[in-house]
Order: sequence, then C-alpha cells, then structure tokens
Amino acid sequence: MIISTQNQRIKDAILLREKSRERRLQNKFTIEGSREINFAIANGYILETLFVCDGFSLSCLPQAQQRIDVSKEVFAKLALRENSGGLFAIAKAKTQTLDQLCLSENPFIIVLEAVEKPGNLGAILRTADASAADAVIICDELCDIYNPNVIRSSIGCLFTLQVVACTSEQCLEFLRLHKISIYAAELKASEFYHFVRV
Repeated sequence: MIISTQNQRIKDAILLREKSRERRLQNKFTIEGSREINFAIANGYILETLFVCDGFSLSCLPQAQQRIDVSKEVFAKLALRENSGGLFAIAKAKTQTLDQLCLSENPFIIVLEAVEKPGNLGAILRTADASAADAVIICDELCDIYNPNVIRSSIGCLFTLQVVACTSEQCLEFLRLHKISIYAAELKASEFYHFVRV
C-alpha cells in the first residue's frame, strides 16, 4: 500500500490528471468513480492502473492491468471529487477519426467549434447522449476531451459516445461528402458583434 503523497507513482498520476500536454504525450488519462470507470471499460477502454482507497467497501472491482492500494490521505491527493467511491484509474486514450464513425441512415451529429470550458463540453456530451446523437464532432478543439472535468461533467458520457476532434474544414468536407444537412444555432435575441456600435 502507498501511504506517502510523495511517492513517484502518485506524483506521476497527479501530473497526468492536471496536464493535457502530459496526457497527449503518454496517450493516457485519469478517471474517477466506479460509474465512469465502468462506462469506460464497457466501451473498450483499457485500464492500466487502478488506485483503490483503503477502507472503502468494494465488492466488485473493475479489471485493470495493475491494482495499487493507497491510504485515505494519498487518495485525497489523487481525487478531485469527494464522491468518487474510492476508485481512481489511469486508462489508455482512444483516438477516433471521421472515417471511423458508424452513422445511422439519417444521422444526427452535434458539431461544436472551439469549445474552451471543460464543464461546457461535458454538459453537451450529456445532452448528446440523452438525445441519442450518432456522434459529437469537436472542431478546432481548445479543450482536451480527456480533461478530468469533461469526464466528470459528462457523467461518463464521453465513453458512451462517438467523439471526434478535427478541424472545421475537415468537418465540413465530411458532412458534405455524406450529404448531411447542416444547421447552425445562435441566440435568438443576439446581434452580430460587427453590427454593434460602441
């Protein structure tokens, strides 16, 4: 059992949780909570390491390549949430491309452009899951889809959906190639900024 917050494995896991650059370099990311971890496993993600908090009653643990028991103090350092149920995992990322998308005969795709806030992206992923969208395409991404706050606010829907990141040009070409109608949304009472005089 790891009982020191200065343990290198713990430091490495925290770095992975906090830094998108590290996630991209290692092609890994972190997940908290049994629901989110089980969603990831059910949808083909591989857990490399599972950190289990000492003292939690866990009858059925998710399968991982390696299990590490940690003290409550160490787990508090790893986890961002208070209700993560004593489970924190490192998983291998999956990259999906536009040509890998499996679409229905009349597909419904949600397209986002340059989303900055992880919480907003997670909320849209929840909506996409609830509305049975075929896929979510994120154009010109400013927010790492494996950001812990995306996973948390999506309640694990990131793992149940087809999510692709690409450029706006690639997305438009894909939609036109598949003859998918494009609809754009804007605030009903909005004015374009270049028409507003200050």
